Amino acid sequence: MGRSRTWLRLGIILWTIIRVTKANAETSLLKYLEENRRFTEILSVSLGELNQSSCLKTCKVLASRNAARSLMNIGDFKGAYIYSKYAEQIDPNDKINWQLSAYILLQNKEMFEFSKELDRMQLSELEKSRWSVITEISGPDEGSTKSNELINSLAEKKTFPENELSLLKRYANAPRKSPGLAGTLSAILPGSGLAYTGLYSSAATSFFLTAAAFYASSQFFHEKQYGAATGAFLLGSVFHVGSVGASVRSANEINRRNRLDERSQLLDLYLPILNMEMKF
Repeated sequence: MGRSRTWLRLGIILWTIIRVTKANAETSLLKYLEENRRFTEILSVSLGELNQSSCLKTCKVLASRNAARSLMNIGDFKGAYIYSKYAEQIDPNDKINWQLSAYILLQNKEMFEFSKELDRMQLSELEKSRWSVITEISGPDEGSTKSNELINSLAEKKTFPENELSLLKRYANAPRKSPGLAGTLSAILPGSGLAYTGLYSSAATSFFLTAAAFYASSQFFHEKQYGAATGAFLLGSVFHVGSVGASVRSANEINRRNRLDERSQLLDLYLPILNMEMKF
């Protein structure tokens, strides 16, 4: 009898060591894959873990979250939402699962469903203000003048702790370029919007290509080579329109970069699930 108990204890210890070793190995693998942004592989590992009979409640929640975050990074928001809701179904009392579901809806621009998700969460006034900030820094109007004005107005209410107020003000008041002005400048003078955003080499290239195409069109027209004139005119128009679009994109990219640090800090603060270490 005593010998049987000893063997049973040894078996339990051995099983525990195997499980801990396996969990540590999987966590190390997930960390490596996440650092290298290999989200397809993370998804495969997470789904494999979900199918294991030894994967119990906590394991299933973590694996579902990993799958949801991986799918979100891949761009499959529908799939991500399914797995976030599965994690919520397993552990409905963990608000982190609710936050992940709401953020996925926001990223997929499903604003009506996103609003319903927030209502269901029964947020406090401070939490509502924080989600308003998340919406502005992650939603379709991110970085716009309107968005920055709204964040400033939220900061003026002073419902946020001091450290958050400082971050919000830095985000809203970061140097910005006007996409509208950049596009208008290039519409008036090809390349000038690119120069406004600091891309001087691209601005010069855009100006000379557009000017050369229109000049060639004019010369062909005077020589009564109407087919060639039309072709050169269309080419110049493409360069001109391209210059306008590139100017707008350049201004938006500058605005995004100027706010990147503050945006990351705010999301880390309000939605820690986005940067939690992936594990089982």
